[in-house]
Amino acid sequence: MLVKKTEKKRHFWISSEDCNVGKSMFGRMLCDVYRAVKWNYTEKYQPAISESTEIVIFDAFRGQEEISILENLSDGDYHVASKMSDGFVLKNPIVFILANGVPREIYSKVDNQRLKPLYVRFEVVALTLIADNDAENQKKIGRTDGKKAIGTKLNF
Repeated sequence: MLVKKTEKKRHFWISSEDCNVGKSMFGRMLCDVYRAVKWNYTEKYQPAISESTEIVIFDAFRGQEEISILENLSDGDYHVASKMSDGFVLKNPIVFILANGVPREIYSKVDNQRLKPLYVRFEVVALTLIADNDAENQKKIGRTDGKKAIGTKLNF
């Protein structure tokens, strides 16, 4: 597993100002390797999430969901509603938010006190594209533009 399930700050908000940095590809890789699912913004009942889900990914996140949903998921006790049953409680998932902005930018109209729980629970990482002239590395990471992404952990 990526991190200990008992750590409070075990969730990740990965952002970049640039598109085509690899956030969505990273999300797909998590789905291939772990019991990870992408949050469905159009479906109220989240049919892909099961009791064995380890990671919930919010891809191309633009604040479509209320902060309370992110808080409940990152707290480790989120009730997943079901069309055919009472649903279940998803215990201790790791949450990845892949966005083109940090929480303050995404939720620009929200008071800082309301955002505080997100900064307590999420490691916020900003990705930046830099030059990469290593042709073999470019092939390995699936890029052809001579760039690669590096991450910087942001402190709030």
